Amino acid sequence: MNSDRVDLPEVTSAADFEVFLPELDGDLLLDQDEEWCEVLVDGRRDRIRFHDYHRIYDIPGMYERLFYDMLECVSPRLVRDLLATALAEHAMKAENLRVLDVGAGNGMVGEEIRTLGVDTVHGVDILEEAAAATRRDRP
Repeated sequence: MNSDRVDLPEVTSAADFEVFLPELDGDLLLDQDEEWCEVLVDGRRDRIRFHDYHRIYDIPGMYERLFYDMLECVSPRLVRDLLATALAEHAMKAENLRVLDVGAGNGMVGEEIRTLGVDTVHGVDILEEAAAATRRDRP
């Protein structure tokens, strides 16, 4: 398993937007619920906290750009690699699995798991915006 930076495929977005990360003093420690960025959409610049997923999912491609491109998160591929390792260790075939992705967000983990050959992936998330983003970005 390789934890080096992995380039995820770029998502085509209908929204034209820019994301700006703050330049903070290196000594400043923020709680994870206080972390934020600013986004410029249609000439309007707004501050969005990283945990305001409903707002992030409303902008097509923003989740991917912010967390995967800019902050270099590799969680979906890491989950996929861990599952692949477990399948190999137990001599199991991915096509025999049915996966329930709890907290599925916009479906990125499910998309990665399907690359292993899993045919059935069901995602659930508390946010309606997550389901809408999945239908929009990963039908």
